[in-house]
Amino acid sequence: MATYSARQRPRPVETESAVFAKVAALLLGILVAVLSFFSLLMWADSREARDAAAELTGATSDLAAVHNTALPLNSFAGVVPENSQELAAAHKPYDATLPPVPAGDLVKVHMTLKDLTVEIAPGVKYNTWAFDGHGAPGPVINVREGQTVEMTLTNGGSIPHSIDFHAARIAPNVAFKDVAPGDSIKFRFTASDPGVFMYHCGTKPVLAHIANGMYGAIIIQPKQALPKVDNEYVLVGSEWYL
Repeated sequence: MATYSARQRPRPVETESAVFAKVAALLLGILVAVLSFFSLLMWADSREARDAAAELTGATSDLAAVHNTALPLNSFAGVVPENSQELAAAHKPYDATLPPVPAGDLVKVHMTLKDLTVEIAPGVKYNTWAFDGHGAPGPVINVREGQTVEMTLTNGGSIPHSIDFHAARIAPNVAFKDVAPGDSIKFRFTASDPGVFMYHCGTKPVLAHIANGMYGAIIIQPKQALPKVDNEYVLVGSEWYL
């Protein structure tokens, strides 16, 4: 049997499996660290959204309806109110007629966002955010496939807003970014997909902006005209949360 002194003793040689195990452990540790980092970012983002929603609720308590008498927070779906005839007679509906498609290859649309008070029923007023001072929903945009839409958005309101087109194939961080009060943004997109789409404010908390009136419809007509009809109408369903 060979004997060695401490200085002469050969160094242990790692096997390939041992090296692989160390590399795998190192990579696993890096992966866990990266996942933990992104989890922390997502948690911070969700907390920021909750804080923003809470701040928005506190800062805009006037967005709740102002009415002469308290109204219950229940749905009237399928129920006809006793004063339905009175409400119908007093209500001034928007014209639902579909506007014509503008001529030319370039369609320019300019909307000014405003804080607006609307009367949604006799004696029931709601402080809302509106596209183009139109109330809710926003104005209907009607274009034809292949046209270029040039959108100019001016924020005349008191808080940041934006516009998100479901009909546009465009970088959202460029076109759909927040616009501060008093500022404007302009961008273009090609109406490439025929159909009926929604547009809405995309500023966080998104649902709060939509619920307070920031939504509308954009229609892209196909290049080959549809069969002619006598009249065309656009109806956008929505609710007010009193």
